[in-house]
Amino acid sequence: MATSKGNEPIRSDEVEALRDELAALKRRIAQMDDDALFSEAMENSSEAIVIYDEDGLLVACNRNFRELYGYSEQEAREGVHFRELGRIDIERGNVVIGDEFGGGEEYLERKAEYRRKLEGSFVVHLKDGRWIRTTDRRMHRGGFVSVQVDITDIKRNEQALRAAKEAAELGRIKA
Repeated sequence: MATSKGNEPIRSDEVEALRDELAALKRRIAQMDDDALFSEAMENSSEAIVIYDEDGLLVACNRNFRELYGYSEQEAREGVHFRELGRIDIERGNVVIGDEFGGGEEYLERKAEYRRKLEGSFVVHLKDGRWIRTTDRRMHRGGFVSVQVDITDIKRNEQALRAAKEAAELGRIKA
C-alpha cells in the first residue's frame, strides 16, 4: 500500500483526486501548446488576420493587422468591437469612405450587405492610397475570421493596363 511522507497510508480517494488533478494539468499544458502554435501561425502569416466572436468582439489578431491600420495593442485588444476599430479608422482619416465601385450611401449598403452574408471579398481604398482586400468567413463555433491583404500593386497594374489599352485604342482611332 502507498504511504504519504508521514508513513500514513494514502487513501484511494486521494489517489483518484491526484490522478484527476494530473489529468487536468496535462490538458492545460496541451491547450497552452495549442495556443502557442496558433499564436505562432498567426504572427508568421503575411496577411493581416483578425478573429471576432459571434457578437463582433475581437478574439485575436496578428501584428500585421495592427500595423495595417496603425492600431496600438490597446486599441486592437481582446474584447473590442469591430465597430470601435472602424470608428478609430474614421477619426484618424485612415479610410476613404468608398470602395472600388464608389462611395456614399451605396458603399455603406454594400459593406452592410457583405457583413450580413460574409461571402466573397470586399475591397477598400485607404486614404494613403493603399487598396485592401478583406475576406471574412464564418466559423463553425460562431464569429468570423477576417483576412486582409494589401492589393495596391494589383490595383496599380490594373490602372496601367487600362491606360495602355486606352492609349492603344486612341492610336487606332487616329490612324
